[in-house]
Amino acid sequence: MKYILPICRKKGIQKYILKAVQASAFVLWKQSRFMEALELFHEIENMVGISPALFENIGHTYNSLGNYLRADNYFNLAKRFSTKNLDENIGGILLGLGLVKERIGRPLEAIRILKQSLETYKNKFKDEETSLIAKAHMGVGGCLMLLKNVEAEQHFKEAIRIFKLTCGAESPLTANAMYKLATFLIQWKRFKEAHPYVVESLKLESLKDAFNLTICCEIIQLSQIINNVTRSKKSRKISNKKINALYRPYIPVIRTINKRILEASYHKKDLGTTAVWYKWGGEHCAIAQVVSTI
Repeated sequence: MKYILPICRKKGIQKYILKAVQASAFVLWKQSRFMEALELFHEIENMVGISPALFENIGHTYNSLGNYLRADNYFNLAKRFSTKNLDENIGGILLGLGLVKERIGRPLEAIRILKQSLETYKNKFKDEETSLIAKAHMGVGGCLMLLKNVEAEQHFKEAIRIFKLTCGAESPLTANAMYKLATFLIQWKRFKEAHPYVVESLKLESLKDAFNLTICCEIIQLSQIINNVTRSKKSRKISNKKINALYRPYIPVIRTINKRILEASYHKKDLGTTAVWYKWGGEHCAIAQVVSTI
């Protein structure tokens, strides 16, 4: 990307410039450099004009940047022009539009659109297992959870099943689905059921190439919530021995994350997040009655 795009621009051949700009935009997007990607997507828009697929990509980018009004506008443009071509990815457009409606505080409108997206993908891939269906399940599940609807659980579980088949048990998509299911179970006070999903999602996050300590803190915070409840006065029926055993599976994961913090010099980049992690990790070790994780 760093070398090819300038060369293509220098050559001045339109089709090569377009391909290079497009490839660069997607690389930047995958690196979460959304603002830089957006500039290139708009450059493509100026070159090609109306394109439902491009409008969808711009919509997802604005959504990731938190500019939901612009995202809503581009998803609606994508939907409007895709009706002329049945081959367009209407499922993805509806998924993006539904997520935006949810984020701007219109969940009832969002759930209708998200369910439509799911049905569109199911009809398109009738006898296939695809991650697109799993992503639609995640969208529906997330919105149902916001609406405090118990049906969210089946959507998260189906997403986990499909992600494991199509992307692998160690995929970040699988990890995120497990995290969402754990959050749902905690919301409904099903703490014992939530624990394995919290541990597994934390384990997967600890192994990711793009290691993110903030996400690890968000996951272990779910365990903190469970811990606060199980050790409260109302939960004295649970013995300390059982609680110790419940927390021991966290220890090898905490050791892995501690190593990655040192390897990535996280303590120099983000001292606050590192301090929070060590505090919560230390508390888990204390509960599990483990002296050291170094």
